[in-house]
Amino acid sequence: AKVTQLIQRNDRTINFYPVFAHFLKKYIDKQTVIPIQAELKDSELYTNSILLMHIDSPKFYTDFKTILFDFLPKMKNGGIVIFQDFFYHWSATLIAVIGILLRKKYLKITETAASSLACKIIKKIEKQDAIEIDLLMKDESEIPSYIDIAISECHKIEAASFDRQNQFFPRVTLAKCQWLRENDRASEG
Repeated sequence: AKVTQLIQRNDRTINFYPVFAHFLKKYIDKQTVIPIQAELKDSELYTNSILLMHIDSPKFYTDFKTILFDFLPKMKNGGIVIFQDFFYHWSATLIAVIGILLRKKYLKITETAASSLACKIIKKIEKQDAIEIDLLMKDESEIPSYIDIAISECHKIEAASFDRQNQFFPRVTLAKCQWLRENDRASEG
C-alpha cells in the first residue's frame, strides 16, 4: 500500500497507528471512527454505542475482563468486533471466553484475516451476562470444553472466509494443548 514511511519505530515497539489513521482519516475527521490508543486498563469510552471495535487482543482472560465488562456491553447488535491475534498459541483463555460468547449466541464468526477473528454481535451483552460469563471462566476445569466450542465454531467458517486456514486454525488446538500442559492436564489432550 506504499505507506511504510508512516510506520513509527523505536527501540522496543512499532507503531502502526499512523497507517490506520491514514486509511481512515475521513472517518476519524467526521468522528465516525474514534480511535483509542491506550493501554486497555487506561482506555476510556467516548460513546455509549460502538459499531466497530478492533482489539489488539490480550492473550489472557484476566486482561480481557476489561473488554468483557466495559466495552462489549456498549456494542450494538450487528456491530463488528475484531479480535487481533485470536489465532495465537498462548491465547487459550481468550479462545475459551470467545467460545462461551459463541455458544451463548452473543457473537457469530464472520471471517478471519491472518491471526484475527472477526465476529458480529448478534445479542447485546448486558452487565449481568458479563458477570455470568466471568463466573463460568472461574471454573478452570471447563476451559478445555470452552476451547472446543471455539474449535467447533471455527470449523463452520467457510473456506473462502478463512484466511490461510491451514496455517492459523491449528493454533487453536495448539492453544488448548499448551493450556492443558501448563496446568498439568496433558493426558486430557
